[in-house]
Amino acid sequence: MDVKAPGLLHAWAKTSLGQWICCLSFDIPIGNGKGFLRLDQQWCPAEAATPVS
Repeated sequence: MDVKAPGLLHAWAKTSLGQWICCLSFDIPIGNGKGFLRLDQQWCPAEAATPVS
């Protein structure tokens, strides 16, 4: 996915392979451009989260 959306970071976790993942909640626009899909506490790769600047 290439959409950037504001969200809420809930937690960080390290996998058994040593990779970091983060638990995020955020809304992403749906294909028709008329609404959003709410993802609540979705585990994502660490690269998916960037701090607010």
